[in-house]
Formats: sequence, structure tokens, C-alpha cells
Amino acid sequence: MRKALLMLAACFGLGLVPRINSQTSGQTLRKTAEFDLPGPGGKRFDYLTIDNDDHYLLSAHLAAGQTYVIDLRTNKVVATVGDTPGVEGIEYVPELKKFYTSNAGDNTIGVVDLRQMKVVKKLPTEKKPDGSAYAGPFHKLYVSDERGKAEAIVDVTKDEIVKTLHFDSETGMPQYDPVARKVYVNLQDQNIFAVIDPSTDQVVGRHPVGRCKGNHGMTLDPEHHRAFLSCEENNLMTVFDLDKHEPIVFLPMADGPDVIKFDPGLSRIYAACYSGAISVFHQDDPNHYRKIEDFKVQHAVHTLAVDLETHLRKGRNMKWITREHVKVDRVACPWLIKKFVDPQAEFYFVPAEQVIPEANRLNATPFDVPGVELGHHGKECSFEAILKKYNLTAKPALQLLGKIVNGADTDNTLWHQPEAAGLKAVAEGFRHLGFGNDHEINAAEWIVYEAFYAYCQEMVKRGKPSGAFKDAA
Repeated sequence: MRKALLMLAACFGLGLVPRINSQTSGQTLRKTAEFDLPGPGGKRFDYLTIDNDDHYLLSAHLAAGQTYVIDLRTNKVVATVGDTPGVEGIEYVPELKKFYTSNAGDNTIGVVDLRQMKVVKKLPTEKKPDGSAYAGPFHKLYVSDERGKAEAIVDVTKDEIVKTLHFDSETGMPQYDPVARKVYVNLQDQNIFAVIDPSTDQVVGRHPVGRCKGNHGMTLDPEHHRAFLSCEENNLMTVFDLDKHEPIVFLPMADGPDVIKFDPGLSRIYAACYSGAISVFHQDDPNHYRKIEDFKVQHAVHTLAVDLETHLRKGRNMKWITREHVKVDRVACPWLIKKFVDPQAEFYFVPAEQVIPEANRLNATPFDVPGVELGHHGKECSFEAILKKYNLTAKPALQLLGKIVNGADTDNTLWHQPEAAGLKAVAEGFRHLGFGNDHEINAAEWIVYEAFYAYCQEMVKRGKPSGAFKDAA
């Protein structure tokens, strides 16, 4: 019993990979690995989350009161963190190298230092803390106190609960939307979708979810302004329009849906179902969806995680094209793409009038040209468009770097970032060092962006997410 259950948990976290060519029917997943984990046999696991910085999978073993740190490169447990009784939710905060556990066994939020691999603090909550979500730009963690009918809000810079919101319903999974800059919470007893403004921590909206009963699980497609809900009481996957505040699609799921995840790289939604299946859906476009299959797994499964980095790579053609004669955005964007989006990226630099025709010929993604998705929009630059497109806005250091790049690439009237002048001067200097082509400039200049990114990370650690010079400017 122990072996089978623990292999299942491993399969959900990292042993199932998508079949890329199964878009219309047939099997969409296959098992690639399975391995054992510590702890008592036959006992339930709960949430999984991925630390992409360190390539760790964080696994909550609810019944054992333990949390496992698993190296995704070796499939080995590198640490077992104790003192997490009844651990359910788990959320990683990258800039602090910490993760937070929702401990239903003693009604606490555990603060785990990933460098020390141990609990360093506990914060008392009301009753049965469960799912959680991190609003990076606000440095706040939102934890659903499910049985306490509340949402606990943690200031992660102080590791203190700064506010608790109370509802007339048990609270399901929360999510932070980096595009709308809102936090959403399922009010599962009332079949209501609640909206919280993290700048004030006030509830600013409550919206019915239609035929969805018991809306517990939630995941987001921020780019297309969609939420996906798992409805526990009537086994439906509900697509919720975040602009119109109404459900638009209902599709059947396997019995007992719980955790649900969206994979933007493949435009798929996956839901772990207690009856022994992963329900798989495909997003044809933001308004049209279809069920692909119920992939059979072991009975009593609760959770899954999607590695967005690897799946995004598999979902794209890895060719990118922009204008020649690079300066700021067309060096910053390739650095960002190669480091965080597509490690196998190939870049093409062509005359401006040839970008779109060549993009069509090469089946490449155009960026930093007028009229494309990954270009300038209003006063925001192409670098910022890529941050939004690929869900990178949850990284505060990248947000700060985006503001610096914006200021160097534009007139700096959007963010007024002091560091932008220095980056602009450096970029201009690289154009006069005698490099033979745009590829050579990029190869030489990427170290500048590594340095700026390291600076941004340090500023976030010091509690200065706007940079060292903003207040003095």
C-alpha cells in the first residue's frame, strides 16, 4: 500500500508528461518515472508546488505531518521537514527562499526557511488552514482558513498575520492574478467567487458561479482573464470570465475533483480527482473548451503540479524574431526569453519590414515590433509584455528589472526609474564596440542583464522593491 500510494504522489508531481500531439482525442499523458517517498503507508498527501529557482518539488504529506523537498533533476528527497502537522497547503516565496505550510493539525501557518530546511516560525490561524496564494508585488500570502470561514493575510517581510477576512462560507483555494492585481477566493458553501484588492485587503466583489456547486479548487489563465474552478459537489469544471464576472463554460469531470492546474504552454487544464483520474481539458480559445480524457491513476488522489517551465518549452517552436540593430529591449527580451521562458530559443534579427513575413515563413514568434502581442502596449515595453505573457510577474525582482528596462527603452515617464539612465548609456556603448552583428552584441551584453537582475534580487531581499535610488530621486 505504501509503495503504490507514494509512487502515485510522485507521478502527479513529476512523473506524468503530456503527449504533445494528442490535441483532439486519445491519451494525453504518460508515466515517465515513479519512486518511493518517506512516511507511513496508505496515508494521504495534499498540495504540491514547484520551486523553479532550485528545481525542487515541495510535497505536503498531510497524514504524516511532514513536508518533502524533492530534487526534480534526480527525483531524490533532499530534505524532510517535520513539525508541519496535518500539512495541506504549501506556497513558495522565491525572493525570500521560504515556503509556507498550512498545518490543519495545529491550525498554524508554518514558515520554512529553505536554506535551513526547517520550520523557523509558526503563525496561529483559526481552523483548518488549507490552500494559499502569494501576491508577490504586495509581499502578502493569502491562506484560506477553510473551516474557520476566513482568509488569513500574512506579511511575508515580517512573517506576521496582518489581517483576517471573515466570510459566511468555508473558503476554498485562493489565487493571485498578476494581470488584474487581485486575489480571488472560492466561497464554496455559497457557490460564490470573491475578489480581494491586495492594496487595501478589502473584498471588492462577490459573484455567483452558476451551476458550479462547491467551488473548491481554482487555477488561472491571467493572460486571457479566465479562472478555472473544480466543483466538488457536482463534478464540473467551470470556466469563469474575470472581465464579465460570470461563468461561461461547464464541462463534466471525474468524481471527486480537488486540485486543478492550468498549463499555458499546452493550453490544457488538469484536475486531480479522488475517484482515480486526472481530468484533462483543452482550451481551443478563451471562450471554447473541450474535455479530452479522464486519465486513470490510483484511487484517492488529491493533488498535482504542472512544471510550467518544461511544458512551455514543449509547447513552443523555439524560434523568435525581431528587428535588427538592437539596443535595449531587443537585448533585454532575448536575455529574458532564454533565461526564464525558452532555454533552447533561436533568435533572428532582420530588417523591420521583414519581421512579419519571416515570422510566418519560419513559424517564429515576433517580438518588439508594432502590432504584435509581445510588443509595446501603451507606455509598457516588450520586456513587460513577455513578463505578463509567461506568468513571470510574480517574481518581484523581474518586475523591478522590467521597470528599469522600460525606462531605458522609453522616455521613462511610466515608472521614473533612476537606474534606467545607466542601462540606456551602457546599451548605447555596446553599439559602438565594433561587434559584427546583433547576435554578438546580445552574447556580450547579457552579462549586464545578469548583473542588473542580481541587483534587483538584492533590492527585493532588502525590502526595496522599487530599487535603491527611487526614494532619493
